[in-house]
Amino acid sequence: MSDPWYRSFFDATYTELWDAAGAFAGTGEEMAGLRSVLPADTGLRILDVPCGFGRHAGPLHHDGHLVTGVDISADQLAMAEEGNPGPAYQQGDMRTPPPGPYDVVLNLYSAFGYFDDDAEDQRAMHAWHQVLVPGGLLVMTGNHRDRVARMHQPGQRFPMGDTGASEEPSIDWVAGVNHSTLHMPDGSTRRFDVRLYTPTELVAMARTAGFAEVEVFGDWDRRPVTPETRMVLVARR
Repeated sequence: MSDPWYRSFFDATYTELWDAAGAFAGTGEEMAGLRSVLPADTGLRILDVPCGFGRHAGPLHHDGHLVTGVDISADQLAMAEEGNPGPAYQQGDMRTPPPGPYDVVLNLYSAFGYFDDDAEDQRAMHAWHQVLVPGGLLVMTGNHRDRVARMHQPGQRFPMGDTGASEEPSIDWVAGVNHSTLHMPDGSTRRFDVRLYTPTELVAMARTAGFAEVEVFGDWDRRPVTPETRMVLVARR
């Protein structure tokens, strides 16, 4: 049995392509929005999972917080250590986070829905609830199924900047999974599969995980979530 796609996908090539496509250009805006929902205290114990190359963990460390960054990719962690030093980075699975406890858990930039079974996504959310202190916050951001459905056109390819690579989504609307093919300039392909959730489903999952208060917005300014907006979920233990 082969390893799941996410164990090898997030390498230096991923970072190069997504950077070329502008995926990380909004980091400053994301940080401003994130700071607007976090408690005003410094010294918060924050778990960023998955942390990638530390583009959020690094600035949060410089804000004076105690940040732990967890990612399954050794390549991403190496880039984080070099480019965003300061947080405590460690390799691991989002379903089995370090015990903490934490004041805040972050799951940002659509980094959810990676597992073959939605029960495993639920397991991850339950694990995040367990490592939070009472009153602690879970903050999730990303696309939701309604937005993806509005944007999707079968057979359409999205160029990854000027790299010559392109992404071709193929959505199974019954399973609720986006099976994307990454077409590389040399003719090779790479695959990744992400389960898509509606805001309604994510709220239900957060409540099933044990969160007492769950809010969903269309952006950091707390506008309503619609099929045109992305999603910010803030849940309190």
